[in-house]
Amino acid sequence: MNIESLINFYSPYHYLGLIALIFAIYFYVRYQVSFPLIIPFLLINCFVELFLVYYFSIKIKNSIIVYNYFNFIVIIYYFYVYFTHFKTQSISKLIVISFIIWLLLCIYLISFVDPYNNFYSSYTFGLLLISVFIFAFFRGILASSVYIDLKRLPLFYFSAGIILFFFCSLPILIFPEKLLISGSSSILSRLIRYSNIFLNLGYLFTVLWTGLEKKIL
Repeated sequence: MNIESLINFYSPYHYLGLIALIFAIYFYVRYQVSFPLIIPFLLINCFVELFLVYYFSIKIKNSIIVYNYFNFIVIIYYFYVYFTHFKTQSISKLIVISFIIWLLLCIYLISFVDPYNNFYSSYTFGLLLISVFIFAFFRGILASSVYIDLKRLPLFYFSAGIILFFFCSLPILIFPEKLLISGSSSILSRLIRYSNIFLNLGYLFTVLWTGLEKKIL
């Protein structure tokens, strides 16, 4: 493995994801507190982003298949987070139904469509569904009669990171071949880097405020 090429391969969002993992482990060890399943999620995230994608990019010259199946795990985790948050509310049933519909789409794509180049559509659809529940979360905050300090709310950072990522990534999600297959657009390349920075900053601040809240208390 060429260390120089490895370093050049990494973008700022790779380091943000790694820092988020380090803090998540630290706060869990130090204060026995953790955002729901964030440590195993970030472990998988770092393994895929830092090692697996690099290996496939160098050896096979294409990492699409890695992202396709990693994104499957990502959407499952997002569904879990919002189901956990809304589990005592009626919207939790809608989350379960949405998850089943999304899962059926994934099964269809795997069974009857080439998952190598087309599985990304399940990721786009999954993010769209998750965005609905994020806006429901934001609406709940605005409608609350009790004052909520957003900067001390871990799920706010988690949700903001996903929303910013989703809207910044729409060109890539709608036209993935341009960026992921032909690699012809430098603008789209910048968009994916910037959107991933927002996403990983969301993870980082989620972890930080989960631990800092425990420390303050």
